[in-house]
Amino acid sequence: MEDALQDAFERALHNWSGGSPRNPRGWLYTVAKNRILDALHSRKRLGEELPETAASDSRISDLEEGRTLDDQLRLICLCCHPSLATRPQTLLTLKLVAGLTVNEIAAAFVMKPKTVGQALTRAKTKIRLAGIPYDIPDEGHLKGRLGTVRNVLYLTFNEGYHSNSDHSLYRVDLCREAIRLARLLTAIYPGDTESVGLLALMLYQHARSPARSTSDGRPVLLEHQNRGLWNMPMIQEADGHYRRLASKRIDHSEGWYILHAAIAREHARAETFSATDWWRICTLYSELYIRKPDPVVLLAWIGAESYRTSPEAALDLMEVHHLEAHLTGYRWFYSTRAELRRRAGRSLQARSDFEKALTMTPNPGERRYLEDRIANLD
Repeated sequence: MEDALQDAFERALHNWSGGSPRNPRGWLYTVAKNRILDALHSRKRLGEELPETAASDSRISDLEEGRTLDDQLRLICLCCHPSLATRPQTLLTLKLVAGLTVNEIAAAFVMKPKTVGQALTRAKTKIRLAGIPYDIPDEGHLKGRLGTVRNVLYLTFNEGYHSNSDHSLYRVDLCREAIRLARLLTAIYPGDTESVGLLALMLYQHARSPARSTSDGRPVLLEHQNRGLWNMPMIQEADGHYRRLASKRIDHSEGWYILHAAIAREHARAETFSATDWWRICTLYSELYIRKPDPVVLLAWIGAESYRTSPEAALDLMEVHHLEAHLTGYRWFYSTRAELRRRAGRSLQARSDFEKALTMTPNPGERRYLEDRIANLD
């Protein structure tokens, strides 16, 4: 069976170069099952005596039904093999497991599509030549890969939550799949606090999805969302996971996803936008930035500071940190700065940023939203 699974994955590396099938798991099951059956039939034709249980091997039916393994997790573990660098690990997993296009991955990483394509080709070649096994490693070996696995799940969820697709503002399928795999990860390794934090973060965020867009696909900013539409059972589930972390001692080198979850929890706890504890959120962002100085985190922190202090102060921080130079290809930088300039009364500058964001936005609903913001400036 392991040979059949390895063969199925090798075929996937070749056949999915233009994009993964709609049902990657089903494709792998079918290829592996057919290889097993072909081998059995060949042995029968040659007159070989089959093992007593071969003709009715329950593992074949289990493979077909998907009861004995989770192919997404196997694929993630293979793509996150330590022989690959962190960036190729993540790119390859998003392509093969999550089914993202090269353009979507490039947008998520603020990279050129050609660069992503080249990195994917090199990673696939290395896996094939090195003969990396298609299997879930034991706990000792998997622990070294958990950081990359979590990063992949987070990016998969983020692509669903802030889709770079040209036809869908939110990809619920990606969000649900990332949550499902995060639940699986925490079930296998319940003591891994960062995985629990990641799951809580996803649940807090996804609970707001029903209120995040209008009926015609325009996004709705957090301050204008109808909080009565938020999924309270999902928020309560997230609270349960977050409380599990309260009794844990979090090392200073950890806590990236836990801090993200704490920020999302503050938004979930506020009954109204005006009741949001911005001081607490800004404090959490500062801790997050200390752990990982990332320009996207800094952008979110500055956005929060605009409500704690003023949009003018936030714009000054953008200048001090030369943020535009770090996020030139990031459309949400321009839409965020446009909102800050609008609130500060700088309409002409806001228009320029909204128009810049518009040129970088593929989604029709998001484009209509930006066009509305430009029209309202008049």
